[in-house]
Amino acid sequence: QKYIDDTCHQFQDLSISIIFGKLICDMSQWNQSQAYFEYLLNNYSHTEDLAWIEHGLGQAHHWKGEWNQSRIYYDRSYERMMKNEPARIIDSAVILSAIGEILYLQGQMEESFNFHQKALAIRMRYYSPCHPHIAISLYNIGLIFRIRQKQDEALVFFQQALLI
Repeated sequence: QKYIDDTCHQFQDLSISIIFGKLICDMSQWNQSQAYFEYLLNNYSHTEDLAWIEHGLGQAHHWKGEWNQSRIYYDRSYERMMKNEPARIIDSAVILSAIGEILYLQGQMEESFNFHQKALAIRMRYYSPCHPHIAISLYNIGLIFRIRQKQDEALVFFQQALLI
């Protein structure tokens, strides 16, 4: 119940089915999570959110180290969110951040930085200053500054994240 409550606090309007798939992934059962989200995708009912199903598939591939496949699902999820009426700007920050993480892992620091900056801008606009997603964005940007050997800038972002 705590996991469900925490997840609902971080992500609004997720169905129990999507939360269950996230839980499987968070338990490092990536193949099972992938199979579960593939089942949801292949047996789609209009009660489920395709964008979050695709995000779940992207996340499973992400953690399995299958970054190219992950990126395909993240891009689909992002595109679906942005084509929605109205566009799902707040939700899109989760996808932008995930893409930034993949790019970081692939060593594409400049592009990763841009995605994390976009995610942070959205989160700062729509969330309270103490929301955990803002801390995640600040931390991710700090990591990029650290890789760039800009320790002072990295420290500023890490400290801001820690305060949250």
